[in-house]
Amino acid sequence: MKKYLPYIAAWLAAAIMAQTLYFKFTAQSESVILFEKLNMEPYGRILIGILELIASFLLVIPKTRFIGAFIGIGLMSGAIFFHLTIIGIESNGDGGMLFFLALIAWLCCFYLSFKPTLKLVKSILGKRTNILILAGIGMIALASAKSFAQGCSDAGFCSVGTLKSEATDSSNVSPYKNKISLIPSIGIGEDNTFILTPALQYDRQFNQSWSIQTKFTVNYANGNLGKAFGLGDVIQSCSYLIPSQQKCRVSFTLGAKIPLSNSNLTQNGSALPMTYQSSLGTLDLIAGIGLKLYEFKAAFGLQAPLVNLYSSTGTRSANTYLPEKSNPEYADRYPATNGFKRASDLLFKLEYNWKTGKRLNLIPGALAIYHLAKDSYLDQSHSTIPITGSDGLTLNLIATAAYKITKSLRASITAGFPVIVREVRPDGLTRRFVVGPEISYQF
Repeated sequence: MKKYLPYIAAWLAAAIMAQTLYFKFTAQSESVILFEKLNMEPYGRILIGILELIASFLLVIPKTRFIGAFIGIGLMSGAIFFHLTIIGIESNGDGGMLFFLALIAWLCCFYLSFKPTLKLVKSILGKRTNILILAGIGMIALASAKSFAQGCSDAGFCSVGTLKSEATDSSNVSPYKNKISLIPSIGIGEDNTFILTPALQYDRQFNQSWSIQTKFTVNYANGNLGKAFGLGDVIQSCSYLIPSQQKCRVSFTLGAKIPLSNSNLTQNGSALPMTYQSSLGTLDLIAGIGLKLYEFKAAFGLQAPLVNLYSSTGTRSANTYLPEKSNPEYADRYPATNGFKRASDLLFKLEYNWKTGKRLNLIPGALAIYHLAKDSYLDQSHSTIPITGSDGLTLNLIATAAYKITKSLRASITAGFPVIVREVRPDGLTRRFVVGPEISYQF
């Protein structure tokens, strides 16, 4: 009987999540009322439905069960939290049924993920070297919390294709063709705005040279001007590695960032600044080249806004935020972004892949982003106003710790802090603190 328990737990959790999908995707009143209470209707309802569909699918496949359980724990933890706070244990006269189903699904997912997680912790804590390395990463994260006056985030291309930090051996090609990654990012933006940006990523390796990557993001922001939730971007890229037997490997990436929202989310009819927006709203070109020599890697990248898909004014944003029209108590804390026009960025990254054992890699490096020109906005008379101090260099020290749990399962965390910053960053990408964990499954 014991050997069947994982199957029972997986199918039970999957069934509980799947049975709510009809209500979410067809906008049944029972579901709409719940998400309206959470100020997340309709995008939150649709997003949660998509994530529950993905988690249910992954749970019933033995090889991806751990990933499904990991996603399920996050979803059910949120459901339980909101039932205990905003919604209440009983909702819409159901006698607490939804709450107890969420609790059962959480227990099933916890059971399925407990042993793999315990194995990971024991493996990490079993070596003194690993403890020291993790302590070092913790110190970097702590430094980040104190030093992120301007943040080290970018407009989306820092982790695309060949520009992304990878804990792989340059001499080996992975036997796996597919990879699914869950990348939740939690940060504190301007004026202590809480920002949650989960991302789901899929990588496909066709052969030793060609690969594609698709990344889907959403964004939730909560600060003194209100709350905002919306779809983010789809970042699609294609990479090519030049076949070579030499130690120096060269790769290229070409892609696009496709916005899923118009960068003009509002609160009670009032425009919100870019800090609260889930996307910059522009269709961007992304191009990069990577050079890898032994364990050193250098990457060069360009991100250029091409057109705003939600505005008829070229690359100008649909955002309408002006401080003089906002809450006077907080107005001067956010730069004006009415008709915001963002300049292009150049990226240069240099890093070293330090292998500390068979499972753990530490990748320290430096990341420079140069904003090629001043951003601008439109004042109340529709005159173009350049934003002084918005151009120039941001230089960051970064570090990634990557751990190989099994042959196909990896976990990592990235931290960084700036040493040189631009004076003004009106694009809303400022982070005083950010944590970027990632878990990926290859198959």
